[in-house]
Amino acid sequence: VTKRQVTVLPASLSVCPDYEGRAVYRGDRFPLQVSATYNGVQFTVDASYTSSDPEVAYVLQEEDSWTLVASSGGDTVIKAVFRHNGEEYTVATPLHVYGAHTVSIYALGYGATSRDSLLTGKLYGERITLSLKDPVAGRDIKCWYVDGVKIEGNTFIMPDSNVVAYAKYVNETEGDFTVGM
Repeated sequence: VTKRQVTVLPASLSVCPDYEGRAVYRGDRFPLQVSATYNGVQFTVDASYTSSDPEVAYVLQEEDSWTLVASSGGDTVIKAVFRHNGEEYTVATPLHVYGAHTVSIYALGYGATSRDSLLTGKLYGERITLSLKDPVAGRDIKCWYVDGVKIEGNTFIMPDSNVVAYAKYVNETEGDFTVGM
């Protein structure tokens, strides 16, 4: 499901899940609700909810409400089932949960060949500042690459995936150090 799917509704009834299009991150928790309009009158439907992948996000029934809990990154579909004027309707809405990712940091040049450090638990949209834990003494970093693309400065915005970052040192005798890239 790539967009919301609804069982056939009468022309006088429209629905809108309040979580549709919402940015959801691992660890988020919020109430689920579907709004409807029938003959021009807006109301909240009394629905029950399920998740197609409870490992990504699961739903809890708490007294008279339903709550979504985003437990990991990935895609799921939230189904809301409700009755109106004696008919049952289902609204299936895709939901993407931004999960935690890692940044593997390496240095290139002057014998540096192994991973310098690993940043874990980084979320999509987070500003990441790169630095080396074990830099080569007396050598300056010329530039940084993230997933093979040179970046300006030492910061980037975390994508929704794991990334590899490389620091390239300035080579004082040859100018630009480019081995490995």
